Amino acid sequence: PVVASLSAEIDSYANELAKKNHPESRCIGDVKKLDKTTIEAWISAAYLAGAIVAIIVAGFPCKGTSRLRKTGGYQAPNLDDKQSNLFYEIPRIRDEVSRAIRALQPPNTPKMKLRIIVENVIIDDKKTLREVSDKLGCEPLRIEAGRLLAANRERIYWCDYCLLYTSDAADERS
Repeated sequence: PVVASLSAEIDSYANELAKKNHPESRCIGDVKKLDKTTIEAWISAAYLAGAIVAIIVAGFPCKGTSRLRKTGGYQAPNLDDKQSNLFYEIPRIRDEVSRAIRALQPPNTPKMKLRIIVENVIIDDKKTLREVSDKLGCEPLRIEAGRLLAANRERIYWCDYCLLYTSDAADERS
C-alpha cells in the first residue's frame, strides 16, 4: 500500500486524477517548489508508517526531446528547452530524498530503499539520451506502451531496479 505520497503537477486535471487514485497524496503544484522541508516531512511520515521503499515516479516535458521537434525544420534545444529542462528537477529531488532517508532513519530500523522510474518519449539525440541516463544513473528501456496502456506509443523508461516483464502482463489488461 501507498503510505505517504506527494505529487508535483501544475495541471489541474492531472492533480484531480492523482487525488482520485491516491487520496492520501499531497499535491505541491510546481515541482520547483518541492523543497527540503517538504521532502523531510514526507520521508518522516513514510518511516513512521513503516515504509521500506521510497519510489520516485517521474516524467518531464518532451517538447525539447521529441522526434516531432524536427518537423518543419524546427530544432528544439533538447534539455535546454524551457519545459524539458524540468528534467533537472528529477536528479535534484532524488538526491534530496536520498539525503533525507539517511538523515531521518530512526534507530534500530532498516534503511529505506530509494528507487526511481522515469518516463519520456523516444529521444533520438544521442547526446541528450546519454546526459539523461548519466544523471539518472541507469540505462533506458524502450517499451511499446500500447501493450500495457491505452496509448499505442513507444516510450523510454529509466529504472534503477530490475523490471520483470512477461507476455502475460499485456494479456491481464484485457
